[in-house]
Amino acid sequence: MNWEHFKALIWLRWRLWGNRWRRSSDISRVLSVAMTGLTAAGLLGALVGGIAAGWMGLRQADSLVHLITWDIGIGIFLFFWLIGLLTELQRSETLDTAKLMHLPVSLPQLLLLNFASSLVVPSIILLGTGTLGITLGLLLSGPRWVLLGLPVAALVFAVAAWTYQLRGWLSVLMANARRKRAILISIALGSMLLGQLPNLLFNNPWTRHRLERKMAAEFGQMNAEESRAARQARIRAVHRYIPPAWPAYAISGLARGEIAPALATTVGLGLVGVAGLWSAFRQARRLYGQADGRSKRSIAKARVKSDAAARALELPSKPAFNDRVIPWIPAEAGTLALTFLRSHLRATELRIMFASTFFLIVVLFAVYFRRLPSFSTGNGMMAFMLPAAVVMSLIGISQIFLNQFGYDRHGFRSLVLLPTPRRLILLGKNLALFPLAAAIGVLFSLGAAFVTGLGIMGAVAGLSLWLSGFVILSIYGNWLSILIPYRVNPGMLRKGNASLGQTLKHLVAMLGQVTALSPLALTTGVYFIVGRTPLAMVLWIITTLILLTGVVALYWVTLPTMGEFLESREQAILNEVTREVE
Repeated sequence: MNWEHFKALIWLRWRLWGNRWRRSSDISRVLSVAMTGLTAAGLLGALVGGIAAGWMGLRQADSLVHLITWDIGIGIFLFFWLIGLLTELQRSETLDTAKLMHLPVSLPQLLLLNFASSLVVPSIILLGTGTLGITLGLLLSGPRWVLLGLPVAALVFAVAAWTYQLRGWLSVLMANARRKRAILISIALGSMLLGQLPNLLFNNPWTRHRLERKMAAEFGQMNAEESRAARQARIRAVHRYIPPAWPAYAISGLARGEIAPALATTVGLGLVGVAGLWSAFRQARRLYGQADGRSKRSIAKARVKSDAAARALELPSKPAFNDRVIPWIPAEAGTLALTFLRSHLRATELRIMFASTFFLIVVLFAVYFRRLPSFSTGNGMMAFMLPAAVVMSLIGISQIFLNQFGYDRHGFRSLVLLPTPRRLILLGKNLALFPLAAAIGVLFSLGAAFVTGLGIMGAVAGLSLWLSGFVILSIYGNWLSILIPYRVNPGMLRKGNASLGQTLKHLVAMLGQVTALSPLALTTGVYFIVGRTPLAMVLWIITTLILLTGVVALYWVTLPTMGEFLESREQAILNEVTREVE
């Protein structure tokens, strides 16, 4: 390995960036130029601002200010690092190890070369520039600040090393396109959940009250100065057990005149980074050491799977998932419903929708709904929280209701060729969404009923309201899916070919679904008209059942008309959902 190899690798990365630039649209180019200008301005601002902050701000600040400042800075760095990782994993031109095996270097040298080139990213450059500026500003306060950059550099090395190991592992797993989309979704959702984890742990009524009582008992007998010192000691103690927080802890130690934490942090994070690189090397040797690129373990697993498949052929096979029968449903509609359901369960973009809606439910219930006054306290307005919860659970997944054929893409051609009556196709589409929507909606409705204090009677009303809302949204979604279809790109919820007019129409239609679901809230008015009594609760349940019966009858009456509408527009829908835009 030599300097020419490193320059060639950097040139390849910039060449890939240039290829994406040439294939991008004019708007993307303008945005790229703007981002380049902002990055250059950010580098200059980080250097000048770091010097000013170190000289005028942090030079006289106490250790707690240094701790919080570097916690915020490192948190921002990790956030942008994660965004860059997700962006790189989604690209089809990732420069992985398998594409560099032709270079005349050994495998360890190749790994070090690729790892060194991966460090040339904007997030590291900005962090390094800011750290350099702050160091220059603080050097006038004492020579100990020369060590400031060491813990930060060690953290960057550790994060980059383990990210490199993770990227190599994921590049092998993501050879399959469907698995790649599933991994990207899992990383994105995991990041979202991780970001909400502090809110879930410390901002809920159970943990918050316990912490308040514990802190009152611990700090209640202290004066203000003693309490502040005790809180600072507690914060520093927490930083000792979180590796990304070690640099902030070490720099706060430098502010107190302690050099040992900075040296210990540098050595500790350096060892963590070395472990990451060693793990990446072992992984690469295992993956690329075999002639066909597979490890001995993967070959053995494949052989076991093939033997199991051969034995399974000898056993009597069970009915396929699509061959099952749904009671009281026409056979054609039932088979289509099961087929659509299997497709929904495999579609990555729908996993995004349902998982994000579920996480939203968890956050709302854990943090916000428990703060609301209960129905039992006499606040009758809490009854409206039940239809509000139902509407929220339906709107969270309404995108698939309002564009049922956009996720089929070229598969819609098979529906056009089927001799099945079009009303049964719509019925199968709606039935396929029922179990997925019920998994969220029923949970949300029952949770809202008990959290607001409405009890079992409220749970019955909530289930009835949710079923009514599902049927209403099915009718509205059938009409809108036929009228304004658009293609959804695989693996994401982004519109593939929707024009500006279609986008505006769909936005208006999405606002219209709130009006379509308004009868759910109107049924709650019966409770206030009659009076907040047990009899009023019974009448409320009866009203919701009447509404459910009415919307089911309306659905059944309008289904043949919707089928004829679909048959008249299926060619236009086919042109929209199969048209790809690069």
